[in-house]
Amino acid sequence: MGYVFNCDGCGARKDHAPPFMGEFNETFLKTSAHGFAEEFSPGQTVTLCADCSMEVFLS
Repeated sequence: MGYVFNCDGCGARKDHAPPFMGEFNETFLKTSAHGFAEEFSPGQTVTLCADCSMEVFLS
């Protein structure tokens, strides 16, 4: 059985392991240009697809 997840960034359902699954700290959430502080809280587990991961970490 393969890995399946729903991206917390765009909501897309994917059928492979996620490129990012972890927690954002409070500093990142407050300083991110993506407005994640309104969507997520510190310590909350976040799962992102490749496109959302690139958008978050490379911009």
